[in-house]
Amino acid sequence: MSQSSSLLKARYGEPTPWDIPSNPTLHTLLSHRSVRAYLPDALPQGTLELLVAAAQSAASSSNLQVCSVVAVEDQARKDRLAKLANDQDHIRQAPLFLVWLADLARLGKLLKERNIPDDELQFLELSLIATVDTALAAQNAVVAAESLGLGTVYIGALRNRIEEVAAELKLPPGVLPLLAWWWVTRTQLILWPSSPAYRRKRGCIERLMISTNRDSPSTAITG
Repeated sequence: MSQSSSLLKARYGEPTPWDIPSNPTLHTLLSHRSVRAYLPDALPQGTLELLVAAAQSAASSSNLQVCSVVAVEDQARKDRLAKLANDQDHIRQAPLFLVWLADLARLGKLLKERNIPDDELQFLELSLIATVDTALAAQNAVVAAESLGLGTVYIGALRNRIEEVAAELKLPPGVLPLLAWWWVTRTQLILWPSSPAYRRKRGCIERLMISTNRDSPSTAITG
């Protein structure tokens, strides 16, 4: 059994009927888990820049690049953000706290500088593009971090007090949230794991995958 097959068995709780090739990329993806216990060690110099480069290497619709990220390392600011996010203590302890932003403000500024009408910024389509692109960028950063032996966890609780978080980060209008539609999007902790984290099981592959041979795609949801 290949290492990828072993990871698939760990993910789904049962062996797969097929053996697949192994490579480092598959190992990183299939080994993903959320990590909330970690070492206090600082990240090596250049790690943040590498993660941002990985994020920017994600697909971008029409190459609009409507995604930004705020890197928070200041302890006092992490303390304030932790308080706004249900007082989650691992936010305070993480050496690096990344806030991923769906950013239409930068695009609006560029349009204004070039005397181009910005009416389309009000369209839902642009908000969806920014939302999807931000999620893709953040997940690219997750994969890059995990490939370096780092642990990550998404924090959605900042959206519970969006306006206060926006004020803390001094976000301008037009910086949209990933899920709540207004200011801050999903947040990511980057940290050194202090111990192996639990790998959550997933539903069977067939439940997610919609086959062209099926009469109705609803079977993939309810089956």
